[in-house]
Amino acid sequence: MDRPSALLRCNGTGTGLSTDMRAAQAQEASASVKAQITAAEKQVEALLARAMDAESTTVIRAYEGKIAEIERNKLKLRDQVAHRSQPKGKFDEVLELSLQLLANPWKIWESVQITLRRTVLRLALHRAPAIPPKNRC
Repeated sequence: MDRPSALLRCNGTGTGLSTDMRAAQAQEASASVKAQITAAEKQVEALLARAMDAESTTVIRAYEGKIAEIERNKLKLRDQVAHRSQPKGKFDEVLELSLQLLANPWKIWESVQITLRRTVLRLALHRAPAIPPKNRC
């Protein structure tokens, strides 16, 4: 039995619950943002009604400025909803791949790419090794 599989078996269903919880939290956050968008739309409608009843040009300009600000906020909120994505994979799958990678760092070290070797060193060592200068003795 390899170590990553053993770790996953020990973990049990806890990771599945946490992914479900994250998905539920994402849905709640999305619903909250959508509620904010509808509230902003109601504010715009109310301000438009006030602007139509107003006779002073300065008051109308103030309402227009406030409406423009609310519309910008609505665009930001819609952008948040559009870019909010569901998790790409289940946490168990990502964890298993990560543990398999870390189970045998020698395979990574054997690769020719210096960036992968640096990654192995960063993972293996808490801080960078202190290498003395060659001329110091």
